[in-house]
Amino acid sequence: MTDLLLEEPGPREEPLEDKQESSLIEIMVCCIKQAATGDPPVGRGPTRRVLSAKELKQVQKNSNSKF
Repeated sequence: MTDLLLEEPGPREEPLEDKQESSLIEIMVCCIKQAATGDPPVGRGPTRRVLSAKELKQVQKNSNSKF
């Protein structure tokens, strides 16, 4: 990733656009933060979803009918 930002494009390569460079830098910053803190990326990780009453009833029904 660093090479993409620092190196000049080759004879048959297109240079990165500003938006592409910004996106690449943002990805690198997120990776560094995650590596330094150990926090999972946004949208991932140990989040527990609350079940609706209907879903809870279905889970209880399924667990009772197994035996």
